[in-house]
Amino acid sequence: MIGIYAIKNKKGVPVYVGQSKGIFRRWATHELNDYPSTKYTFEILETCERHELISKEKKWITQLDTYYNGDNKTNKRKRVRIKRQSMNIDGKDKRRRWLKNELSKTPCPCGEQQPHRLMFYPHHKKIRHLNMRYGLKHTSREETNRLITESTVMCWNCAADQKEDLSMFLGL
Repeated sequence: MIGIYAIKNKKGVPVYVGQSKGIFRRWATHELNDYPSTKYTFEILETCERHELISKEKKWITQLDTYYNGDNKTNKRKRVRIKRQSMNIDGKDKRRRWLKNELSKTPCPCGEQQPHRLMFYPHHKKIRHLNMRYGLKHTSREETNRLITESTVMCWNCAADQKEDLSMFLGL
C-alpha cells in the first residue's frame, strides 16, 4: 500500500508523519527501531500514487505540525534531512527572500526586473555574505542596509559592462 502514515503517542498526539511505498513494512521497521507499539499507535492518513508522496507528506507534516512539535525535524536520518531542506523552513530562506525583496524594489537602468538577475553593484558579495551569515535582527543588518544604500541595483550584464568601462578608464 502506497501512502502517508502518522505515528501517534498514546495520548493521540501525532509525533511523526512519513511516506512509504509499503506502509505496513515501514511500520514494522519503525516499531523495531524507534516507536514500539507499547507506546505508539500507527495510522494511515492517506493513500496516493507514488508521484504524489512528497507533496502529500509535506502537506500532512504541516497540517499536523510534526516538524516543530514532533520528530520530523529531529530525526537524524538522511532522508529526513532532505525533507527538511525541501520544506524550506529555515532562517536562510527568510534572509534570501528579504534580499530578493530588496532587489526587486528598484529595477536595473536597462529595464531588467527579475531579482535573480539583479545585484547590488559594487557591494553584492559583501551584502550576500552578511545576509546569509547573520539573521535579520543581527547588528550587521545595519551594515547591510548601509551597503545597500551605497550600491546601485544592476543586472549582471550591466555590472559586467560597468567593470569593463572602469578598467578601461583606469588603464588596467
